[in-house]
Parts: sequence; C-alpha cells; structure tokens
Amino acid sequence: MKSIRITSIPNGQAPEWVKNEWIGITIPILPPVRGVALGVVTGAIVSSQSSYQVSTVQALDLLRKKNRYAAEWFEQNAVLADRFCFAATCCELVE
Repeated sequence: MKSIRITSIPNGQAPEWVKNEWIGITIPILPPVRGVALGVVTGAIVSSQSSYQVSTVQALDLLRKKNRYAAEWFEQNAVLADRFCFAATCCELVE
C-alpha cells in the first residue's frame, strides 16, 4: 500500500501549532475519488489542487501518537468527513 509522509506544514484552517504536528507522520493513502477539498472549520471549498486522500480516523490516530492535543483539536473544532486531503506540495509519496 502506498503512503505519504508529511514533509512541510500543510495548508488548512487548523492553527499553525496543530498543522506543524503533521510533519514527519506517514499515512497510507486511499484510492482517489472526485471532489474538492473542504475546510475543516468552515466546510467551505478551500482547494482544488493536487492532493492525496487519507482516512480521517487513521490520520487522527497517527497524529494522536505524536501529539494528543493536536488530534483533540480536530475532534473538538473540525467538521470531520471520512477523508482528509493533504496537498501534494506538503508531502512525499512513499512505497
């Protein structure tokens, strides 16, 4: 299964300290589906750029292992769908 490793601070509506905690995490990617990226706070369309989709549950579990407060921020403040999108510019594909 292919994965992505987050290599720089991802775009998004989370606070900078939360986004910074994604750096270094490796997450399996899901098969692509058509759609647009929505903001985790507003639910508004935020991007149509090239991105990788990952399971929200799996991503938050991995984030929780690094920083439980960052994962809790998403659980308490975000509109969570079944997938998170990470822009291709903030990650690298790993096999």
